[in-house]
Amino acid sequence: MSSTTAWLLGAVVAFLSQLGTYASTNVLEWLRSAIVGTVWALIAFGVAAFIINWLRRALFQADVTFEEMVRTLGLAYVWNIVGVIGVLG
Repeated sequence: MSSTTAWLLGAVVAFLSQLGTYASTNVLEWLRSAIVGTVWALIAFGVAAFIINWLRRALFQADVTFEEMVRTLGLAYVWNIVGVIGVLG
């Protein structure tokens, strides 16, 4: 899996999770909130990957690149898709 694939996977999972979080009867407001939430979730994902990458260098001297960290965390992020279940409520 490439870093681009990991970012796309993160975007799709974040969007589906945000759809569940902001479920509403007003469809336009629902989609707007989901899109804005997705952007913030991707920014948070990138910052988290950067901080984890920095910590692994500072504390463990591990030989891992930022791209490898993004791929690993992107796969771990898949479990956030469960958030789409909020739409059912």
